[in-house]
Formats: sequence, structure tokens, C-alpha cells
Amino acid sequence: MALGLFLTPLGLSTVGSAVAVRQLLAGVFEPASQLMAKLSSFYQFKASFQIVAELVEGWAEPPAVKQGASVVVKNAVLGHGGRAVLHVDSLVLEHGDFLWIRGPTGAGKSTLGKAIAGLIKPLEGSVEAPEGAIYIGNDDYIFDGTVYENITLWEEYPREEVERAARLARIDFPLDKPCGEGGSSLSEGQRQRVIMARALLRRPRSLVMDEITSGLNAEVEEEVLEAVKREVPIVVVISHRDTAGKYANKIVEVNNGIARVVKCATPRP
Repeated sequence: MALGLFLTPLGLSTVGSAVAVRQLLAGVFEPASQLMAKLSSFYQFKASFQIVAELVEGWAEPPAVKQGASVVVKNAVLGHGGRAVLHVDSLVLEHGDFLWIRGPTGAGKSTLGKAIAGLIKPLEGSVEAPEGAIYIGNDDYIFDGTVYENITLWEEYPREEVERAARLARIDFPLDKPCGEGGSSLSEGQRQRVIMARALLRRPRSLVMDEITSGLNAEVEEEVLEAVKREVPIVVVISHRDTAGKYANKIVEVNNGIARVVKCATPRP
């Protein structure tokens, strides 16, 4: 936990991320100490290390984070490892906005989502992300614990708050259900709902949901999006499904290296 408490004041981690890293590091170093005795532990070590690496990527140079619930992107070039992937001319998200990012696979939708959440720094231009922004995706890790523990990440929360987050994410299975390492005991839809509850428990000012409803049926997906729209000041959904279009007052089309605003309307109540 000391690592997380050191990183958080520097703007390099959220408290939730710090707890996640603490749990992940336990999974890295303990198997490593037994590596010579139990070669099979190496594979657990490797998997945990990769997860830690993804969490800490970009911490050395954090992007701009500001007070208030708004996102401002200006003449931004986004990419990885110095390689440009996407150009965004202008995008502003304010309280009440629901943005749907759509486009073909590999076009840069996730890159834009991570920039909006403040996880990556633009190669050029500027991206201002609000404090309290959270990005969740299908690759978010599920630990070998109960549903309850995976929602709280072993942080202390009033039980009623955890149960409320579970209801918002439409979790209809027991909170004491074992998840298994990597969510092996859960279906895809159950995993996704646990990840959403984990985010909603922390009451984000901005929430980026990257293909996190793909395992839900249409009815549950609509219920979840309704709840998220009601609870979170700024919502960004990255999805190949068109369900998000029902709630979006803004739509960005990502294709051929360009993010283009194709719909911009006043937020609906």
C-alpha cells in the first residue's frame, strides 16, 4: 500500500489503482520467490507482471488533469510509443454529456478513450481530463476473490454503498460468489458487471466504458446504460453495438486516423 500512497499524491495513480497495484504486486513477487522450486509459478508471475505493466504505463509523464467535470481536447495527436494513431481536432465534454465513440476495429477508439480518461498524454496538442475520471475495459483484471472483494478491491466501503453499486451494474448473482483467478468462475457478462460496479462504487466524474457491455443481452445493456447516464456526470461509451446511440447526445466517428464529431446536441434529461 505504501507504493500506492506514494504515487497517488504525485498524480500517478488513483486510490483504486493503488490498491489494485498492491494486490497485483503481491501476485508478482510471491510467486517469483518460489520460482526455482516451482517452475509452474513462473506463468502466474508472468501474467501478473504484464497486468502491472499495463497499469503503470504512462505514469512517468502524466497528462493534464484539472478540477471540475469537463473534458477538452484541442488539436491532439494521439498514439503509442511515439507513433501517431489518431488526430482529434476539437472535442469538448461537459456535465450531462453522453458520448458514443464508434468506428472499425483498430481505428483508435480505445486510444481516444484512454486520452479522455487522462491515461495517456497526447503526442501533440492538449487533452484536459477531469479529476475522478475512470476508464474500464474488457481486459480489466478480476482477482481470485469474491465478487464483493473484486468490487471494493479490498478497500473499506460501507456495505450499502457496495450493494448500491452492484444494483446499478445489474449484478443479480451473490456478492460472496468466488470469481476465480482472472474471473474464471464467471461468465463474460458477469465479469463485465463486476468491473462496472467497481467503477461506479468510486463515483467517477467521468467514466469511459470500452466494449464493457459486449457480453450483456440487450435488455440488461440498456438498464446499465440508463443507470450510468443517471449516475455519472460525463459518460463515454466505446462500442460496436448501436445501443449507446439511444442515449448519446454526442457521437464521434473514428476512421482512417481521424476522430470526427458527427453528432453534437444538448444533453437530454
